[in-house]
Amino acid sequence: MKIWELEREYDSLISFVKTGRAGKKRDVRSSVEKIKEEIIARKDRAIIDFSKAWDRWDKDYPIKVDADEIEKAASRIPREDVQILKGMIKNVASYHKGQKPRKRIYKKEGLRVEEEHVPVESVMVYVPGGTASYPSSLIMGALPAQIAGVKKIYVASPGRDGKINDYVAAAAKLLGITDIYRIGGAQAIYAFAYGTESVPKVDMIVGPGNAYVEEAKRDVYGSVGIDMLAGPTELVILCTEAYSPKLM
Repeated sequence: MKIWELEREYDSLISFVKTGRAGKKRDVRSSVEKIKEEIIARKDRAIIDFSKAWDRWDKDYPIKVDADEIEKAASRIPREDVQILKGMIKNVASYHKGQKPRKRIYKKEGLRVEEEHVPVESVMVYVPGGTASYPSSLIMGALPAQIAGVKKIYVASPGRDGKINDYVAAAAKLLGITDIYRIGGAQAIYAFAYGTESVPKVDMIVGPGNAYVEEAKRDVYGSVGIDMLAGPTELVILCTEAYSPKLM
């Protein structure tokens, strides 16, 4: 955490934020464009090479996770945590069921107008990985799709060291989702946006991610649907001299 004293360093802080963002955005866009080119040109091979470079794969793992591996990973989490996931699923489902739009019909003097919401055929739910597990991202991304009536739901999540996250596997099992792909980063977005030998092309991509994931989502929007651009959370704490910045 970096600490700035506003009275002395306000101008420096503003300059740092502006120049840092602009420079990083250019770097991210450039990197993502190269990833896109590789995925389109080399498809599965590019996914595997990126995974070896960034997710520490020590060999060519299957990109799609088989049912046995999902079952074993899901069985490793404690029973009490399974109950927590079940409770989360129940609460999220209860909320989204109330959001489901109903068919509306308007009639007047021989005129009939109908409004009906039709779900897309397929969705990829991106679940971030790295140092933490995010089964909540899977639940909040997949449940609305299930309630809406989406027929095909795929999950993409980084396979660190070639392994899927136990909690993500458990959440997927509870949701009845069997199509999990051990892919992360911008390469996952491009793979599902354009398709590869192992990865299907989908109608829509949802879920949060880092700056590279969000830039890739921005890029593919129009070729596929996306939910929103939800990058990493940025937090600023403002406090008076009565508080210690180190404690905050």
